[in-house]
Amino acid sequence: MVKTSVLSSRWRSLWLWVPRLELSWCHFFNFIAFRSFGNMFFDSNRVSNIHKLKLRLDANGEYYLKSWIDSVVKRKIQRLHVRQARGIHFCEMPLSLYVCETLVSLKLHKLTLVNPEFVSLPCLKILHLKNIVYATERPLLRDLSHPVMS
Repeated sequence: MVKTSVLSSRWRSLWLWVPRLELSWCHFFNFIAFRSFGNMFFDSNRVSNIHKLKLRLDANGEYYLKSWIDSVVKRKIQRLHVRQARGIHFCEMPLSLYVCETLVSLKLHKLTLVNPEFVSLPCLKILHLKNIVYATERPLLRDLSHPVMS
């Protein structure tokens, strides 16, 4: 769809209406191209129909992850899979994630979770955490009462 939008101006914004997106840093020439594409897609002024998002981050995730996650939470994301592919420093997930009312499936790999004051994930059915670093001693799992672990 993105290739078609380059060819025709009528299709220019059609790619924003995809219901699923898999975005990986390794499909771009460099960090700037990856971040620019993501910033354009997740721009808070744009309307999109994204329900399922798979993000594969590079070591520079702290420069863009918060704004991208804030954007998809605002757009009522249902399935989110975020994986940091490389780097020693694990990116920190933003607080907006902990109050996403529409999130059904959350899969996180090689990230840092903070322990927020309040957690509300009423639709969450699947929670998959792998190689997670907790910013505090009290893990997030104590605040979640009903998720099914996979």
